[in-house]
Amino acid sequence: MTHGSNSRTLYHLHFTAWRDKGIPEDVTALTEFRLRDLRVETKLDGPTLVHYSTGIGRTGTYIALDILIHEGEANEAVEIHGCVLDMRRNRVNMIQTVEQYEFLHRALVHALTFDCAPVAANQLENYVSKTGQQQRETQFNLLMSISQHVVPEEQVNIARNKSLKNKHRRVADIPGDEYRPRLQGTSD
Repeated sequence: MTHGSNSRTLYHLHFTAWRDKGIPEDVTALTEFRLRDLRVETKLDGPTLVHYSTGIGRTGTYIALDILIHEGEANEAVEIHGCVLDMRRNRVNMIQTVEQYEFLHRALVHALTFDCAPVAANQLENYVSKTGQQQRETQFNLLMSISQHVVPEEQVNIARNKSLKNKHRRVADIPGDEYRPRLQGTSD
């Protein structure tokens, strides 16, 4: 942006995998987005402007996540309820739904438990060789324990898959409706 002889660079980061009043499919995408946000170069060290359409549910969840990750890293403890309450005193309905509040908890566990720092492609081999088999297994088991959240749409798909067990292929895992190919002129 330029105004007269003054010039500044504006970065616009757009997180598109989050519908209104909903939650992202998994916590990894949002925690990685936050890390990318933190790596954006700034000259004046000003705050990041965060805004989603209505400006309360998703905005509140993202801001609370950032605040609480900083708090957890600094104090080795977090006060989720107090943070959200304080935010709601300043703006009504920050974190709009129970699902967003639960998502905040899962995202915090992910961000404060895992080493979420990205590994440069040219450092990957070195990183893998330093990380032992036991450490990878521990990380994997921890990842599996916190990534078991299933969104309501996927619960419907899982129930449908169970009801179709004896049809077509045994123990077929039919993808959710969003990812299924549509065939014209045939039944579902």
